[in-house]
Amino acid sequence: MSRPSLLRLLPHFGRALAARMDVAAWVGATMLFAAAMIWGAALYSMREAETTAQHVDDLRHRFKTFAATQSVAAHAIPSLPDYYQKFPAPDQVSVVLKSVHDAAGKAGFDLTMADYRETPVAGTSLGRYEVSLQVRAAYPQLRRWLAEIMNEWPSLALVECTIKRDSVLAPTIEAQLRLAFYHRSR
Repeated sequence: MSRPSLLRLLPHFGRALAARMDVAAWVGATMLFAAAMIWGAALYSMREAETTAQHVDDLRHRFKTFAATQSVAAHAIPSLPDYYQKFPAPDQVSVVLKSVHDAAGKAGFDLTMADYRETPVAGTSLGRYEVSLQVRAAYPQLRRWLAEIMNEWPSLALVECTIKRDSVLAPTIEAQLRLAFYHRSR
């Protein structure tokens, strides 16, 4: 006769053990099983934390090595006065206004009303020349004109734009525009 294998005896042993256990034994066995699972999860988490700490240390070392090889002067941030020097001089305002009006004429429409006002920009070395315009034109003309003048003068900003059309089929629109031209202070 052959000996019964251990695997064949396990189900019999489990059934015999389960038949002899009362409720307290079941609760105890469940608690032991849960404790073993929690302990295993804690060990896994501790190993993962160690691995992560090693990665962080490696990245810190790499960063320090990289930072040491970089030249600070090569990445210097320009100073604020240098930034302000990139804006046009205050005497360029008349040139900008002439350019705005000439571009409107070239686009095929007239500026029907204009209001001009100069104000300083608080806390900076810049001035702002605001121009309020009323324009009657076809929408594509207006967009081309705005694109042209804003590309020509990067310090020109569109502050406000209100567009009205008499009807859906009307070929022209009426636009109220407020532009601001930023320049160095006097």
